[in-house]
Amino acid sequence: KAHSVSFYRPVSDWITVECDANEASSLLNTDFAEFEQVTTGVRTVKATHKMDVPSFLRDHIDFISGASDFPQRMKVENPPIPRTSQTPSENTILYMLPGDTTLASFFLPVCSNGQTTLNAQTPCSDQGGAIQSVNQMYSQLGSNHAQTNQASEMVCKPCSSWSSRQLSNCQSANAEYNLPDDTVYCNTPLIVNLKNYYQIQYSMSTTFASGTSETVSWTARPLFLGEFVTPTTLLNRYGVPPGRELCKQSNNSQSVAEFG
Repeated sequence: KAHSVSFYRPVSDWITVECDANEASSLLNTDFAEFEQVTTGVRTVKATHKMDVPSFLRDHIDFISGASDFPQRMKVENPPIPRTSQTPSENTILYMLPGDTTLASFFLPVCSNGQTTLNAQTPCSDQGGAIQSVNQMYSQLGSNHAQTNQASEMVCKPCSSWSSRQLSNCQSANAEYNLPDDTVYCNTPLIVNLKNYYQIQYSMSTTFASGTSETVSWTARPLFLGEFVTPTTLLNRYGVPPGRELCKQSNNSQSVAEFG
């Protein structure tokens, strides 16, 4: 409040703070600027210098890592069967989670009986057959890969327990599909060792164990097509003025993926 902070919310190891760009620039000793995607018109705010904690905050903050991502563009291929609250047809990926050579997805699990789940500890055990594994398929540089992880390696929570981007996305999905507030949503385990700046195709599926040991698999469609874009490409896409670089020192801004 003393530094024009209008709102903050502690979330686990994170603190969400809302203030204007000028105040954020001052508090983090950096420079935030707004850019616009030249083809889509989507606007975003990005730090253009390394972030630092001013001396008057250092006694109160042990660690800080700033994140200001470019928005992801998604365009589907082979659109899925329209979902309704009565007949959910398949896992729905709400958005991708790109990192530096890593990728995961935030999705709405659909159980083997076609319904969603309210059990975050063992998703879909309340619908006749718990999720057994999550399978992520991806192709990059002409090579096809698959990664299978046990369900226990996913991060699953009721919608109301998520924060930030996950919370807003799952709330929108709940409203669209007329689902309860505590419907469970999950992050897939990370895919690692991806090649930055190259196109990638991605899809995922979940496998279930039913009471008769029959295996059922739901696939999230469509394939997501994207690329880890170069800093030069980002500068061009967002019309960054000559001589002004985006922050490269932060671990959160070394790699950015756009899906389209």
